[in-house]
Amino acid sequence: GKQVMEKAIEQEQELKKQQRRLRKQQEKEAELKRQEESQRQENIELETKCASQEEQVQKLTAKLHKLWDKYQKAQQEMVDIQHFNQDEREELLSMIRDLKQQLKLKTLIMESFVPPKEIQSCQERAVWDAE
Repeated sequence: GKQVMEKAIEQEQELKKQQRRLRKQQEKEAELKRQEESQRQENIELETKCASQEEQVQKLTAKLHKLWDKYQKAQQEMVDIQHFNQDEREELLSMIRDLKQQLKLKTLIMESFVPPKEIQSCQERAVWDAE
């Protein structure tokens, strides 16, 4: 009975760890979007600072190429992160389904073979460790 409870707690901790990792990936995606907007703002500021039209055209052309490369790289990175997040999401959902199924089985086994007083006693002594 105790091993079943420990395994369930361990599985729950693993699930929380996976959820934290998914949140970090989503934060990276949001940061890339902020960087993209920042680059666009920088491009607008550059337009207003150039003195002559010719100088402005030269600077903007160079900046445009640079920003276009950054934009394409950021877009590709965002697509890669989205694919990664989707894979992670699917993996987590699969893991959640498996864990729920295992938990149901272990609960059924516990309810069938472990006296209710023993289960209650074990639950009262159980301590949650957030790590």
